[in-house]
Amino acid sequence: MLSNVGEFLPESIEYVIDSDTPSEIYRNQFLADAMVSLNMIDTIGSGIKKMMNIQMKRTFPLPTYDISEKGALHLKVQVTIFGEIIDENYTKLLVQNSDLSLREVMLLDKVQKNERIAKSDADKLRKKKLIEGRYPNIIIASHIADLTGEKNKYLKDAGLNNDYYKALIVTMLEKYPNSSKQEVISLLEDKLPNILDKQQKMKKVDNLLQSLSREGKIKSTGRGFGAKWIKQ
Repeated sequence: MLSNVGEFLPESIEYVIDSDTPSEIYRNQFLADAMVSLNMIDTIGSGIKKMMNIQMKRTFPLPTYDISEKGALHLKVQVTIFGEIIDENYTKLLVQNSDLSLREVMLLDKVQKNERIAKSDADKLRKKKLIEGRYPNIIIASHIADLTGEKNKYLKDAGLNNDYYKALIVTMLEKYPNSSKQEVISLLEDKLPNILDKQQKMKKVDNLLQSLSREGKIKSTGRGFGAKWIKQ
């Protein structure tokens, strides 16, 4: 969670995403121009959209901006960046629908966070079969069990991306610290690609655990067969 004292200058997050041009108003125009000239930042006004796109590609929840203090005596903008899954169906939908626009993903992100969206937006998502339930009590649709034919076979063969597996491992260790590698394998076994045999799946889990360890997110409390894993 990050915060910055001052007012959120754009009209809204939606305005930043929908606009093809950066804001023309800056807290310090001289400083902004200088940082662009020195290549200290990519493009003025591009940061929010860039961060949204990165999270979307990782199939993680989008950053949440809290600008509720707008108009208060002490102005503050607060952003929360998520590193784990909130709703598994959200992640699955993003994996299955790589052509979703950032605007659509923003709406789905609000649904998974139990934030109300406009009825017109909900109707658009429902038309694409991305949500279910009666408005305003809507949830992310779960189509993974309804997939048939080649698409279903492809997803089972190819598996999901590593960020998804890592998020599941971290979530597991939050709830069940000191889990063994075998317990992690049991968690992921039916989610790993069908094209991998048992030995390859074990190697895949090894690689995921080591990658998370190098990232400083988890650590081992022992060695060899009796090693346990905990979240850092």
